[in-house]
Amino acid sequence: MKAIVGAPPLPVETILKIQTEEPVGPTKFHLSIPPLFEDVIVRMIAKRPEDRYRSPKDLLKDLKRVATYHGLCWDRE
Repeated sequence: MKAIVGAPPLPVETILKIQTEEPVGPTKFHLSIPPLFEDVIVRMIAKRPEDRYRSPKDLLKDLKRVATYHGLCWDRE
């Protein structure tokens, strides 16, 4: 992008933060997010690939667990 428009897509400070700092959990912004759901979100945005979900199937398994825990209907396979 810099070569085309003469500027990076984000401010340099933002790019450096993304590269060096761990992502912030969503409850920092919204306290009403359930802890189990926060765990799923944090795992999805983990900086290290080995800390993220290995497959969509693994993510779906945890989302079903969160939904069931909170009494939500989950009838899809």
